[in-house]
Amino acid sequence: MTSVAGRSLDVSTVRRAGIVIVLSAVAIELHELGHRAVFFLTGTPARMGFQRVDPTVPVSQALWLWGKAGGPLVTLILSVAFLAVARRRGTFAWATAAFTQATLRMLPLTFDLVRAVRGATPFSDEGELFRAVSGAVPVRVALVLMVWAVFGALSVLAARTFPFRRRRWLGVAAVYLLSLAVGIGAAVADDLLGIHGR
Repeated sequence: MTSVAGRSLDVSTVRRAGIVIVLSAVAIELHELGHRAVFFLTGTPARMGFQRVDPTVPVSQALWLWGKAGGPLVTLILSVAFLAVARRRGTFAWATAAFTQATLRMLPLTFDLVRAVRGATPFSDEGELFRAVSGAVPVRVALVLMVWAVFGALSVLAARTFPFRRRRWLGVAAVYLLSLAVGIGAAVADDLLGIHGR
């Protein structure tokens, strides 16, 4: 009996890990498609990697910034939409979909906050947009904190939809670390393929 229960637990764990990996990859590519959509809609040729999109022809600063905005905007919309579904359905898959979308921007924004405080070059899409708004350190820091707070709140709300019966936050941490590993893998893949941009 114990052996059967153990096998069932192992299958469930592997299945859930697979869901996290797939949905983390999907979250990244949906974000990149948000960037790509801006260039597609304006008839601008662009190259899309696993974790970046760059126009292949010279573009105006305004269009480049709109392209930067496309990814975070799509991620924000999907975070809210998936959270609404996850709160109604209460399944691991929908909770993961909401959580991976919401947390996708947390690490880049954290790096950007540090850089904004130092007045350094931006790290994320949002950081580029905020520097275009103002080069003043207090303004950049305030804008990054505002968006960080939005995605942070969505992340916490999404985390609370996971159907973990015990040690909820340990499970949430495991999901986040696995999704983070997928993101790092995507960045490494872009580097290996030589996909770099402006």
